[in-house]
Amino acid sequence: MFLWRTDQRQDYEVLERTHSVSLMIPWQLMREHLPGRKQPPAACRIDSHTGVGSLLSQHLMGLAKEIGAVPPSAHVALCRTVIGLLDIALPEPESATRFTAMAALRERVLAYIAQHFQEDDLSPARIAAAHGISLRYLHALFAQGDTTVVGHILESRLQACWRTLVDPVCRHLQVSAIAFHWGFNSTSHFCRAFKQRFGVSPSDARGMTAHGSAIGPVESAGLSLAHAKSTCHALAGKTRTG
Repeated sequence: MFLWRTDQRQDYEVLERTHSVSLMIPWQLMREHLPGRKQPPAACRIDSHTGVGSLLSQHLMGLAKEIGAVPPSAHVALCRTVIGLLDIALPEPESATRFTAMAALRERVLAYIAQHFQEDDLSPARIAAAHGISLRYLHALFAQGDTTVVGHILESRLQACWRTLVDPVCRHLQVSAIAFHWGFNSTSHFCRAFKQRFGVSPSDARGMTAHGSAIGPVESAGLSLAHAKSTCHALAGKTRTG
C-alpha cells in the first residue's frame, strides 16, 4: 500500500496495490480531522500485511465492496474511521521529514555518481566524504533500493561501455581503451562483469551490432545517450590524434 500527494490538488491517494483499490483523501479533510498534523504527510510506504496497515487494507477492501449498500448518513463516520486508521499507520511527522531528507540526499549522491563514475578512484569512501556523511549512512541511503553504492557505480560504467561499444564512431577503439576510459582498471574484470550483466562478451556485443542484430536497448544508469555519444566522439578523436 502506498500513499502520495498529487502536486495539483494536494490530495492523497491510498492505493491497495494487490487488489487495485484506491481512495482519494483531500488534505483539507485530513487537516480538519487530524489537528495534530500541521503539514501534509510526505510520500511513504505502508505495510499492508501486518499491524495497522493490515487493518487499513482490510477496511478499504470491505469499503470498496459494500459502499453501495451503505446509507449516505454513514459515510461521514466511515470517512473518520479511514482517516483515523491512516493517521496511526502513517509515520510520525519527524520520521516523515527524515524520510524526505534522506530521499533528497540520495538524489544528490546519485547525481554525484553520474558526474564522476568514469573516474577510477571513485569509491564509497570518496562519495561519503564529498557529502559530509559516514560510510554507514551512505549505505543506508541505498538500503531501500535494489542496488548498492558499488553496484550502482558498476552499472553506470557498464552502461557507458555498452553504448560506446555499439556506436559506429568508436568501432576502431580497443575494448580495453573503452573500459579504462569509463573507470575500469582491469580488462579481465571488465569483461567478466560485462558478460555477467549482458550475457555476451564486449567483442560479441560489438560484432552483433555490426551485423544488425544488436541486443535490445539497455536502460541508462545515470548516463544519457547524448552524453555517452559526445564522450565517445571525443575519445575517438583523442585516439586518432594521439
